[in-house]
Amino acid sequence: MSVKWCCPGRLADYFDFRIRQIRVAPPKYKGLWSLGFGMGVVSRGAKCNVDGCDVDGARSINTKRVEDAGLRITGAGKKSVLCKSHYKEYKKETKGDRDLERARYDRF
Repeated sequence: MSVKWCCPGRLADYFDFRIRQIRVAPPKYKGLWSLGFGMGVVSRGAKCNVDGCDVDGARSINTKRVEDAGLRITGAGKKSVLCKSHYKEYKKETKGDRDLERARYDRF
């Protein structure tokens, strides 16, 4: 066993050093979120991808699911941006599908 750990005074000195080190350390860099920049397209001001809509986007959803719900999308890509009103319409159209998905994972 090391002398450092068997002596009570030395152990207290070690923990006192660690506490001072934690208090003095500068705050960690939290990435772009701390600077006010979002990571997604919606936070960067993307417009709604539905034909004839120029409103700011509220949600980004898988393009295939949006097309299956009956909304016509401009452009091609993995994700589509929807405004608040079109997102509400998407939710109404896919309510049955979402209920079935939820039922698959519910425990009785």
